[in-house]
Amino acid sequence: MSQEKVKKIQELIIRSDLNQAKKQDLLVRLQALAMLNESKDDKLAMLFEMLYQRAQSDIYAVEEFFSGLQDFFTSYIKEGQAGARKQLGAIEGQIPGA
Repeated sequence: MSQEKVKKIQELIIRSDLNQAKKQDLLVRLQALAMLNESKDDKLAMLFEMLYQRAQSDIYAVEEFFSGLQDFFTSYIKEGQAGARKQLGAIEGQIPGA
């Protein structure tokens, strides 16, 4: 995902009426996903595009999106990119068109 889209999602989160703790949590998760996407992984790019589309229409969908990826982020924190990619493979079946 382009840096432009990441910045747009960040702006939408910051301008939302979510409480400050939620905003910070979503911004940290977005940054983690952006760092993983630097590898130009097609599956991660697809996740980013889904996130971008949802953020445009409903900022609360961003929160739901990240809630659905909790295991992904837990693996990323504990095991780095390799663990996150394992989790990404596990959730791939849940992504329409994946």
